[in-house]
Amino acid sequence: MKERYQRVWNQVEPDPALLEQTARRMAAEQRPKRFPMKRAAAVCCTLALLFGVTGWFAGSGRSDPFTLVAYAADGERIPLAKGSEVPLLAQPETASVEGYYTPVLSYCWKLAFRCEGENLESVTFTTDQGEFLRKYRLTFEERANTAYMDQLGIIRSAYYGGKERYDEGYADAYALEGRSFTVPYDEQDSRTYCYQIVKEGEEGEELDEAAWLENLSVDLTVTAHFKDGSESKKNVRLTTDGNELFALEQ
Repeated sequence: MKERYQRVWNQVEPDPALLEQTARRMAAEQRPKRFPMKRAAAVCCTLALLFGVTGWFAGSGRSDPFTLVAYAADGERIPLAKGSEVPLLAQPETASVEGYYTPVLSYCWKLAFRCEGENLESVTFTTDQGEFLRKYRLTFEERANTAYMDQLGIIRSAYYGGKERYDEGYADAYALEGRSFTVPYDEQDSRTYCYQIVKEGEEGEELDEAAWLENLSVDLTVTAHFKDGSESKKNVRLTTDGNELFALEQ
């Protein structure tokens, strides 16, 4: 039976055109498919644009670019966090009630926090009210040198004598910086800045010092300048109980 089927199969002569068509189809299926050049170029441009934009955002976006660290009242250094109020190590540098007919309240606290981060070049502090002062510790000779005092921009100073009769002593002097100042990042610890606010009353007015201090609220903006030219900002609110100064990151 098997030999019979074989003889019948051998007698079948396929159509030559069908054989040629089948051969062409098999060759086409085995040939590797080519990606159209126009489509390839479009895909490459899309990927380049996508990765370029993504890379730009990745390079310029900063999740937590810098931290404000407060010198707390107990001497501990505490990073400021949103919603957490920190009492600063900042007793009033000066506090005075001046004027006879026109009363004036003046308070000045040391700015007891700094900025910390990577690749920082400088830091700018700006206030919505009051003003900043830079504090200098001068010798007796420096304080007596009026040209040097003018060069520093000193607006007031106080001399403190030594413990012994012939000790030279020193002077604390303050230069006005205005409502904004910028300090190089690496010089934050070598410089001392203060925040001062003055309340002037009307002639004959009796100022309620305790109530004024209790309601005092000052907004600071801290801008960190990075070495790549970018910057980032944080807002801090200062309040006081008349003695300590409190900082709250907004």
